[in-house]
Amino acid sequence: MSRDTRAPVGALVLAAGMSQRFGSANKLLATIEGAPIVYHATAIACASSATPVVVVTGAERGAVASAVRSCSVAVRYNHAYASGQASSVSLGAKIARDDGWAGLIYCLGDMPFVAPSTLDRLVDRFRSTDATIVYPEYDGQRANPVLFGERWFDALVSIEGDRGGRQLFNQCDSTAAVPCADSGVVRDIDTPNDLERYCD
Repeated sequence: MSRDTRAPVGALVLAAGMSQRFGSANKLLATIEGAPIVYHATAIACASSATPVVVVTGAERGAVASAVRSCSVAVRYNHAYASGQASSVSLGAKIARDDGWAGLIYCLGDMPFVAPSTLDRLVDRFRSTDATIVYPEYDGQRANPVLFGERWFDALVSIEGDRGGRQLFNQCDSTAAVPCADSGVVRDIDTPNDLERYCD
């Protein structure tokens, strides 16, 4: 089944968290090769075929917005960011639903190593099949980022807690795994040790 190519498949960069496992600093503002982690995660989305790209901020909203200023993105502030990631997931789904997107890729602001081509493959699989949830698979492991079709937007708007959209996998009979050799899909930065390990 071919989808309507006129409806956009956008990307949402989740960048609102409080980095509680990173210590006193905001991990998204820690630098890799001279640029903040959140800049790298956002630039990846912008370099892919996903469009438009929206960055959701929360903690240290001004500094995070400044970090992605050079990227062609919209920035939205999540007033409820302290309640957990679900509030940002919900806001992203509302944006996608209200703006008529066909699909939405949730990109994590602390994953700066994903290849843009991996996002392209998710979009291509979504456009060319009837799958409504598409995700990368690395070494047999389900990974991020994940693409949700418009069928799930209402459910994502209503989601609560810190599990994000993972609970929807159990309700979906039309998922599609995209096997890939991109180790960036399983490398997120939660602690200073992660940063040291991945950038050594």
